[in-house]
Amino acid sequence: MKRLMERDNTRQKVIAKRTNQRREAIEFDEYAELPLRSGSSMGDGEYFISMRIGSPPRKFLLIVDTGSDLTWIKCWYNYDFVSIDVPKKFFNATRSRSFKVVPCGSVACQKKLHEALLDKCPTTSSPCRFDYGYEDGSSVTGFFANETVSVRDHRTGKKIRLHDVMIGCADWSTGINHVDGVLGLGIRKHSFSASMARVYGTKFSYCLADHLSASDIVNYLWFGESPVKKHLKLKYTELLFDIPTFYALNVTGLSIGGVMLDIAPEIWRWNGKDRGGIIIDSGTSLSQFPMPSYNVIMAALTAPLVNLKRVIRTDTDGMQFCFDSNGFRESMVPSFVFHFYNGETFSPPVKSYIVDFADGVKCIGIVSTDWPGLAILGNIMQQDHYWEYEILRGWLGFAASACNRKY
Repeated sequence: MKRLMERDNTRQKVIAKRTNQRREAIEFDEYAELPLRSGSSMGDGEYFISMRIGSPPRKFLLIVDTGSDLTWIKCWYNYDFVSIDVPKKFFNATRSRSFKVVPCGSVACQKKLHEALLDKCPTTSSPCRFDYGYEDGSSVTGFFANETVSVRDHRTGKKIRLHDVMIGCADWSTGINHVDGVLGLGIRKHSFSASMARVYGTKFSYCLADHLSASDIVNYLWFGESPVKKHLKLKYTELLFDIPTFYALNVTGLSIGGVMLDIAPEIWRWNGKDRGGIIIDSGTSLSQFPMPSYNVIMAALTAPLVNLKRVIRTDTDGMQFCFDSNGFRESMVPSFVFHFYNGETFSPPVKSYIVDFADGVKCIGIVSTDWPGLAILGNIMQQDHYWEYEILRGWLGFAASACNRKY
C-alpha cells in the first residue's frame, strides 16, 4: 500500500499539464484482447497487461494507464552496433527486425509528438527523443519508434501482428522499476488506443477484478466490441475531451447515504485553464478529491465510524482515517454515489472506498489533493466493474461485474 501511495502522489503532481488532441472516430465490429491482471501479488495497486513486442516477439509486462498517452518499454538500441551485454529485462531493439526509429526531422516527430520532445534535435536523422519527468525525481527518457506488437484476435483465436505501432524505447527510467513499461491509453493520436483504432475502431474496454485478486485471476483489455458486453446491462454517461490527455466525466454531484453533499459545482467542471473537473484513470489507485470537497466527503464517511478504535500510523501516505477492523461491518458504511449530468449514477461497493490497509486495519480509501486541481476516479473504485470507452460517441459505459475469470 505504501508503494501504491507513493506512485499516486507522484502521478497527481503531473496531471493537468498536457493539451487535448481529439482523434478521428472509426467503428468496427471485431475485437482483440490482452490479458489483464491485478498487481496485488507484486505489492502494487496498478493493473497490468502482458503483450508481445518486436520481431521475434518478446513478452513484456505493462501498466494499463488511461491517464497518459505514451506507451514505452525499457529498451536498448545500439546505434553503433557495438557488442554489449543488454540487461535481461530490457528489450534489445537492435535485434528486432521490425524496429524503426522515428527521425527527429520527420513530420510525425515535429507535429504529432512535439509536446513530449526534448528541446534539442541535433540532426534531422537523430532519434525523436522524449523526456517524461516527475517533480519527485521519477522520470523516463528515450526515443520514439514504430514497432510490431502481437494481440489475440477473436476471429482466429490466435495472435496477430500489428505493424508500425508507436512506442517509446526508454533507455533510462527511475521510479517505475517493478514492471517493463507503461501502456498509454489516453486520447492523443500517439497513444496505444489510437494505434489500435486503425484496426479495431475507436472503442476499448476492460473489467477490473478486485485489486487484491491473485495472479491467476485473469480478465482482459479489449479493443473493439468486447464479447462480455452482451451479458451486461450497461449504463452510459458522457466522456468529456476538454482536459488535456485525460478522459473527463460530466459529474454534477456526489451523495453519501442518500444525501447530496454541499460541494461547489466548480469542483466537477474544468475551467479550461488550471482547475476543476474529474477524470477516470486506471493508473491511479486511490480516488482523489481536491480541497475543500475532500473535507465534506470525509465528514460524511467518518460520522458512522467514530465509535470504532482509531489506528494512528505514519505510513498511510494520505489516508487520514484508519481504524481497527474488529467490530466493523459493511452495513455501517453509507452508500457513495457519483451523479452524472444525464441522470445516471455510479455506486461503488463499500470495499472500494473502505480498503484493507494491513492485517486488522482498514482505512477510508480516498486522499486529498490541492485546490485548484482535478478529482480522480481511481482504479480501486473502478474494481468489480466493466468499463467501456466509446470514443466515437463520446460515451463511457459501465456495469457491475465480478471480472473473475480464472485460468
